[in-house]
Amino acid sequence: MSDSLTERLLANQEAVRAAFHLPAAVLARSYAPGKWSGRAVLLHITDTEQVFLDRLRRALCDAKPLLWAIDPDRWAERLHGDWRSLAVAEAQFAASRASAIELLGALAESDWERAAIHSEAGRLTVRQIAAKIVDHAQHHLDQVVKIATA
Repeated sequence: MSDSLTERLLANQEAVRAAFHLPAAVLARSYAPGKWSGRAVLLHITDTEQVFLDRLRRALCDAKPLLWAIDPDRWAERLHGDWRSLAVAEAQFAASRASAIELLGALAESDWERAAIHSEAGRLTVRQIAAKIVDHAQHHLDQVVKIATA
């Protein structure tokens, strides 16, 4: 794995984990009217981190990997309830990210170009999926930072 990608994944991991420890009152706020709360954004990051790890594994292991899109709003509606523990979500995020970093660190150069077909985005290489992991989490982390600094 490139040192740059490793550094980005690790730095982003620490920043996301820190966001889980913001005060509950801050995480209850939204970054814009009609948008998810900070808490919901963190749960979304956790859920998608697990999806990305599964996508990496499928792209690396399956003969004809097919990656299904998710409906983030439906997932939020069904999975982001108050019953969900942020401590458990943080642990899930950390484990998924650590697993992805470990897996990516063990790849042969040829593995980075292995590809899968995403049901909406089309052909994605392992390299593209890996970049999406950090870019997606950072995009949503920026929303949580906006909430915290408002």
